[in-house]
Amino acid sequence: MIKVFRNLRHLFLIKVIWRRYKFGKNVYIGRSVSVWARNFITVGDNFYIGKYSQIECDAIIGNDVMFANYVALVG
Repeated sequence: MIKVFRNLRHLFLIKVIWRRYKFGKNVYIGRSVSVWARNFITVGDNFYIGKYSQIECDAIIGNDVMFANYVALVG
């Protein structure tokens, strides 16, 4: 049941909240993650971003990338 809610949360974040950014397949988004960019964010397949992490700049992130908890990508 928890997995179902987690998948619904990911779908809501990617398709509604962050719809202007591009995300690949098999993306995991941790709790309280902040994503914002002035122009674009592109994320490849098999991406993991841990809880309380931030992406606060224009970025192109490739395939098979993992950000641990409390990581900030700013620029």
